[in-house]
Amino acid sequence: MNHFFHKAHKEISRAGRILLVTHLNPDGDAIASVCAMIDYLESGNKKYLAFCHTPVPEIFKSIPHADKIKNSEEIFFDVDKPINNFDLILVFDCAEKGRTAIARLIGKRPLSQKVIEFDHHPGVENYAEIELRDPQASSTTEIVYNFLKAGGIKISPKAATCILTGIIADTGAFLYPSATLKTIKIGSEMLLSGACHAKIVDKFLRNKSLTALKGWGNILDKMLINRQYNIAVAVLTHEEYVEKNISEEAYEGLSGFISNLSGVRAVLFLRQTEPEIIRGSLRTALPSGDVSALARILGGGGHKKAAGFSFKGRLSSAGSDGWIIA
Repeated sequence: MNHFFHKAHKEISRAGRILLVTHLNPDGDAIASVCAMIDYLESGNKKYLAFCHTPVPEIFKSIPHADKIKNSEEIFFDVDKPINNFDLILVFDCAEKGRTAIARLIGKRPLSQKVIEFDHHPGVENYAEIELRDPQASSTTEIVYNFLKAGGIKISPKAATCILTGIIADTGAFLYPSATLKTIKIGSEMLLSGACHAKIVDKFLRNKSLTALKGWGNILDKMLINRQYNIAVAVLTHEEYVEKNISEEAYEGLSGFISNLSGVRAVLFLRQTEPEIIRGSLRTALPSGDVSALARILGGGGHKKAAGFSFKGRLSSAGSDGWIIA
């Protein structure tokens, strides 16, 4: 892996202008990864533009440099032409370029323009010249940390905050199986580098309003267990989402929370915050469990212990018998 890290450092050092991209509906790990890289690029006075098609969720706006991530395509290229204003594209937390929302433009890029992918998800699509991928890593921010260390880069307090935030977001504050001994050591190093664990936890984990918790309670109250497969299923229909008037961000972390349910093989959280799109999050705590296989069948992907998917459809409540997907 160090060979690829050094190749990536070389490409970044000689690039004149760099585009940073992450996926639609970004989570804490995705935003924190981009922000940690922004800190590194700014320390070297590199010209860059950070882009996410979906605006940064309010909960993540306090991450250092998050205010520099733009979400308007028109500010940096003509959508009818290849992305020719950049020498290099860095993609974070995207196993598939389609999740960037600019896949068509990336596909039409000049031959001289390279893509470097930073990701901790299993590979799905080969679209980058350099893949910095480690499915055993806790998060993409851990990959960014390894990249910085391979280059002998001193991690600033802001970068340390970004890295620790991403790790906390993707490991449930070191509670999920993805948090390895190495992950914990990195977290300790980030504390020594200036990150504040208490502030990060307060901001991203202890942030639920009474309204949001009542929304969680409504979902938990209706949660069912499929006894045939021993999978717990929680559902948020679009009607409920509109009626409760709770932001989508408020449901962040619910999948991880219900994964603590004992006596089941896995948990599934289905939600419809858009009229015709169903999103699903799968979690398992079983040592031999693998929910990524089911996610791939449904058009998604992820890790063995945590995966997700989305498809077109509608969720309808069917009383105590369950839910209907149309």
